[in-house]
Amino acid sequence: MSLLSICYGPDIEALADLGGGFEALSTDSLLEFALRQWKDVAWTLGFHAALAKSVGAIQHIRGGLMGLHSTALAAFEVWHKEQKSTSSKLPQEVRLARAKVRQGVLAGYAESRPERRWTLDEPAQGLVGGACFDPAGALCCH
Repeated sequence: MSLLSICYGPDIEALADLGGGFEALSTDSLLEFALRQWKDVAWTLGFHAALAKSVGAIQHIRGGLMGLHSTALAAFEVWHKEQKSTSSKLPQEVRLARAKVRQGVLAGYAESRPERRWTLDEPAQGLVGGACFDPAGALCCH
């Protein structure tokens, strides 16, 4: 049972029926989803060790993951300050092309899975073209 249904009862279900694309997840489910997302981001950017250390300190405390976002951002900030500053070597037009591809992938996902619109929890292989880019910034289709 989710916190929303406990607090609002049938009213929240009526809202979901009207609006569509609404999924009342439990607080624990949302926190676990957020943790998976942060772990993916940390692994991709390279601060997974710093995140694991920070999250490990709060994860087993009751309600500890409620502070997940600030903990993860603090871990990223510490890690980022330790990195040498480098600007993107990609030209602006390639970065813009990639942003358009990302938007298209996310819009396509939201259209095909409206019940999961707000929680993209799909491996890249399950998205259009695997959500990968060629060097010019266009979507690769495998």
